[in-house]
Amino acid sequence: MHMRYKVLTACLLTLASAAGFSQAADFGNPVQVTISGLPNGPDGSPMNQEEPYISRNGKTLFFNGGAENNHRLLHYAERGANGGWTYRGQISLGGEDEKYVQGAPAIDVDNNLVFSDTGVDSMVRSGRFSGGKLSSVRAIDGLPPRKANAFARKFQGNMGPEVSPDSRVLYFTEAAWGAGGFMSGQLLRANIHFATHRGGATYYYDQSEVERVMENVNSRDIEYSPAISSDGLELFFTRILLADRANNRDRALIMRAVRGSTSQPFDSPVEVMGVGEDVMAEAPSISGDGSELYYQKTEGGKTRIYMVTR
Repeated sequence: MHMRYKVLTACLLTLASAAGFSQAADFGNPVQVTISGLPNGPDGSPMNQEEPYISRNGKTLFFNGGAENNHRLLHYAERGANGGWTYRGQISLGGEDEKYVQGAPAIDVDNNLVFSDTGVDSMVRSGRFSGGKLSSVRAIDGLPPRKANAFARKFQGNMGPEVSPDSRVLYFTEAAWGAGGFMSGQLLRANIHFATHRGGATYYYDQSEVERVMENVNSRDIEYSPAISSDGLELFFTRILLADRANNRDRALIMRAVRGSTSQPFDSPVEVMGVGEDVMAEAPSISGDGSELYYQKTEGGKTRIYMVTR
């Protein structure tokens, strides 16, 4: 009887642990994030807010203005003592604010900010963020270079960067667009990749290691906009199903994949159901403590920032 009791207890503890893990993975209670003081867009309503990114300390929310700003401007808001968000302004890039397409800001714990930028070959730049300005802005080196195939009317490059808290790992989307390129071309293919820091603004890209770690994440569907948890064990991203596109179903899914250690591949991802069904939910960003998941949702031609919690 004593041995049976031990076995039964072990089984119950295992089940309880599994249930707790499952519960911890569930996000819910979607709410729109209100940012006071936002400038109005061309239609007189508050400007679009796309590609949100919550800083690891939860105090700053970065985003871009989307098509209303020709995809060229980065913005930020700060969280007050009451938990509300206040718009602080456009981020100055040192005179190059409107030359190229910029977006998808992400920041590490030392205020090194990375973002998409079509003005450089890697399509990713970085700078030091302080007081609404970026200094020491430079291109990230070591990523796969962009390519243009005029015959196939296809453009290939990188977008949607994300960094680990210490910037040792840079995650990004390797993508291909149709005619029109980065701004107006249809996204034909996209997968999640990463590179490891080699010093300064240089990273090392190992395709075979990417294939090993992302084997269960990347597919024939379209995966983009990675977001990594502080411990590196949870990966969130956007997925568009090719079957949905073929059926003219206007939908994007937010997915979550987990792993047991940072050296292991991610498991097969599951959909984050808490954001809702049949919605265009994109560009997830996970808070430093893992309790808040921010994302953008497009409805009626306007894109807003939303949040779910667990």
